[in-house]
Amino acid sequence: MNIETADIVIKLVTALAIILAAFVAALNLWRSYRLASVNFVSEALTKFRADADMQAMFYAIEYGKFQFVPGEFHGTDIEQQLDKLLGHFSTVALAWKGKVIKTADLVIVRYYVLRITSDPEVRTYMEKFLRDWTEAANVGKHPYEVLVELRGFLEKNPLDGCGCG
Repeated sequence: MNIETADIVIKLVTALAIILAAFVAALNLWRSYRLASVNFVSEALTKFRADADMQAMFYAIEYGKFQFVPGEFHGTDIEQQLDKLLGHFSTVALAWKGKVIKTADLVIVRYYVLRITSDPEVRTYMEKFLRDWTEAANVGKHPYEVLVELRGFLEKNPLDGCGCG
């Protein structure tokens, strides 16, 4: 083999090594993203289950005991529990909307999001009271709006055996 041929072989091997390294790096990046997405949703569920206020409010909603009475609600512990619960799942919804987490990873929180946001009393609070309050305060959309959007998505997309993106 002459020097010119050896030089070409070295350049080809180097180029292949660079391409292979780039492929491995991209694969590792994709795996890291997947793991981060799963971990985000898993940690959100763990935090929800470990928080006494969120659990108390969830079970009040689950068993039909939560009632939104506008004149008696503002400033109560119940308002704070509900806002904590809605704020928590709004964070998940914002992560979904911002593509920080994958749609498929919502499977493990789907039931909770739908139970909470489909409750008629919670809907009145979120979709009437807070929208009116936010509009009157002239501060744009309320942060829970993304949770309403997620509910609509989850109602249309069961995610069972989800191969979705």
